[in-house]
Amino acid sequence: MLFRSEKVGGRQGPSMEVVELKDIERELVLTQARLKLVKFSASCELSLPVTPGLSPAETVALLTSASLYWDAVTLCQTFSLPVTSLNLVTEGLAARCVKLGSARGAELERAWTWLAENRPGGAEVSGDSPVEAAWQLLEHLVAGQEERGATSLHRAATTRLVSLSCAPPPWLLAGYKKRDPAELIRVLHSLGHIEAAGEVGVEYVRAAMGLGSEYFGLEGGLVAGARAAWLPWTVLDRLLLELGEHTELAGVIVSRMPMGAGRRSCGQSVTPPIAMVVSVHGASTACQPPPFSCQGRDRKSTRLNSSHL
Repeated sequence: MLFRSEKVGGRQGPSMEVVELKDIERELVLTQARLKLVKFSASCELSLPVTPGLSPAETVALLTSASLYWDAVTLCQTFSLPVTSLNLVTEGLAARCVKLGSARGAELERAWTWLAENRPGGAEVSGDSPVEAAWQLLEHLVAGQEERGATSLHRAATTRLVSLSCAPPPWLLAGYKKRDPAELIRVLHSLGHIEAAGEVGVEYVRAAMGLGSEYFGLEGGLVAGARAAWLPWTVLDRLLLELGEHTELAGVIVSRMPMGAGRRSCGQSVTPPIAMVVSVHGASTACQPPPFSCQGRDRKSTRLNSSHL
């Protein structure tokens, strides 16, 4: 309880304000973050506008600028800040990883200073070099803090890395494929990486047919008795259209050809219509719409089952 003195009816009288323990804990975490920010910025000769009146969101932004990423994550969790604040931390760490990859000498040695201040789960990050330790810290952040069924941290990390001309690490793409492969295709496509988006699209179609379905979070493939699979046909259709307009790119071949009757599904041979064949870096597949795709192309996804192949 907190007691304050205030005027009531022209007379000075005490008033009581009830403060819960969780509110005190939150203020303590915020104060500790500010103190650490002041101490760390002074030791690293950083000029940061640290004042007592900073809001939690502003403190998160300053912590990210000072490379105190895990303190920023703790603050986001304590105050239940919007996911945009955690996205900001993810983008900052991703950019730091890219920058650290081209660092040399003294800059690499100084990186151990801020890496030592970031302890996910109370444990120090491990690695033979600062670059490896920084990437492991990013993996801890994205894989450990992403909520079930969400993709905001994966999207933030992928977008930031690709915008800095850095290839996303395999663990990031693998996690993104399992959570939302259609969104991954859209992100790569929107960033201008048509070939990478095409590769993921090819893998996704194959996964729906049972080849590597476990890498996309699918339960089996299109076999008799299996559950229906959903493909984002609008996303794939836009990608095929873009690939068709950029056939001059090296490694991309787009052509129209009649598909033969060699494929079989559920014991019956199928002769599909004219299909678009996409080949990206040697990996090819035939992407063909199901019989009812003319009515479903404006939808976000198309439902397929074994009788459509």
